[in-house]
Amino acid sequence: SAYNTSGLLEQNRALLRAIDEDYALSVSALRPIIDYTVSMGRSYSGSGTNNATSLSRGSTALTARLSLGWTILDAGERFYGIEQARETVLATRQDLLAIEQQVLFRATAAYVNVLLQNDNVALQRNNLRVLGEELRAAQDRFDVGEVTRTDVALAEARVAAARSNLSTAQGQLMTAQAEYQAVIGRRALNLHGQPRLPAMPKSLEAAVQLAVRTHPSVLAAQHKVKAAEHAVAVANSKLRPSLSIVADTS
Repeated sequence: SAYNTSGLLEQNRALLRAIDEDYALSVSALRPIIDYTVSMGRSYSGSGTNNATSLSRGSTALTARLSLGWTILDAGERFYGIEQARETVLATRQDLLAIEQQVLFRATAAYVNVLLQNDNVALQRNNLRVLGEELRAAQDRFDVGEVTRTDVALAEARVAAARSNLSTAQGQLMTAQAEYQAVIGRRALNLHGQPRLPAMPKSLEAAVQLAVRTHPSVLAAQHKVKAAEHAVAVANSKLRPSLSIVADTS
């Protein structure tokens, strides 16, 4: 549900689509460019004197122009531009995966936190019930003279503290439920308990190596480095000569 309703994910999906279009623009630089224009004009001429005015028709002109341009040698500028766009697309995809991980991690944390706060409320409620029983027992012993008034006051203080803890736990539960609704998109009802934990790497070194190989933020940074290197190559190629074919007719 969080995956389907997250506005942050939808925003980054739209960003990826825009970057994909930039790649298509880079690829189009390899193809010929055709420009055409068509224009038409009609002119009138007239002459007149003090007594009369005459109007004579002029001519109609129709002009068509067709131009073809094709760069056949550019010292690799277009090639490196395409590679730069491709690496940028790959980096943006990894950024999207990183955002997905953040959204799903937040959803998991919200889910587990609701379970935790539910258990905490139940624990505090049970603690209040037990301390209430102890307060009644202390009051009964005080009535028969087995304990002092101080013992009853201490029991009352423990009950008051338990009520305060229960109120705090209920507030934390409401906060957890609000976070769940904000992340998941609906209220936290009929949760099915804690999920099974995924398999863990066997050692810290294995965990680090796995993160370096597969973490989207690391992979995105690597693609951004390659895109920057291709941008340098594009800038260098602009210092070299280029060769184009241009045909024009009208």
